[in-house]
Amino acid sequence: MSEWYYLNGNLYPSHREAVLPQNRGLLYGDGLFETIRVYRGKPFLLNLHLERMLQGAEILELNLWAEKKELEDAVMQVIKANNLTGGWLRITLTRGTGAKGLWPSNNPEMEATTMITAGHGAPYSQEQYRQGFRAALVSFPRNENSPVVKLKSLNFLENILGRREAQKKGANEGLFVNQKGNLTEGTVSNLFATCGSKLFTPPPEDGLLAGITRNLVIELAKNQGLEVIEESFTPYFLLRSDEAFLTNSLVEIISLVEVDDIPIGNGKPGELSLKLHHSYQDYTEKGI
Repeated sequence: MSEWYYLNGNLYPSHREAVLPQNRGLLYGDGLFETIRVYRGKPFLLNLHLERMLQGAEILELNLWAEKKELEDAVMQVIKANNLTGGWLRITLTRGTGAKGLWPSNNPEMEATTMITAGHGAPYSQEQYRQGFRAALVSFPRNENSPVVKLKSLNFLENILGRREAQKKGANEGLFVNQKGNLTEGTVSNLFATCGSKLFTPPPEDGLLAGITRNLVIELAKNQGLEVIEESFTPYFLLRSDEAFLTNSLVEIISLVEVDDIPIGNGKPGELSLKLHHSYQDYTEKGI
């Protein structure tokens, strides 16, 4: 973890705890977060992450004390203080500290809490990329009508329970199916499957957060001449696909080689996912 973190305008050493027990992020999961990769000392696609966070803050009616430029400056302070050349950042935004109750109507001017933490190094090993990920279907459905699935919120219990199920089955990731039986996303990832030169990914209305990495991968795939189709599909379709992969800001792109002990394709990382991952890494060299 980082030696320094940022909290509401100031840097603190990591051993100092400064979030109050009355904070609504702690009590109710009332807030948002963004996770950002850092390459060569620069936060990757920071503008897109901040835009999504600020849009979410507007939906939740959070009373922000910091503007976008101040958040950008805070991110760079954390990177500099921790001498962070490669690693990750997490921005956590909560409604703040206030009176007890689900909706703090007696304190509408409550000021949001902003915290930024960091970590060094690559989150995943080269061996994991060589082997690919194994997944398991989560036993309970994702509610595609819930407003929470459209937000990068602190309400992560469904994801935690889904990941726990997957790990108990020896898998790396859990995959959610919505109430209609269609795949949505992983517990921390977006999902893609290929058939020939066509790349399929579930649409947001099926109950998923359309990730920033997901959107970039769609752009990169189209630039390589692939037809990208945002369309509902079932676990059966996924298992019959040529290959599949998962995306998020930390893992970038990683092959999905197996679901519920059934191999996808030949059960090894596919050529297309490897090619797209190389394109993604090339983009990080110039797209910051």
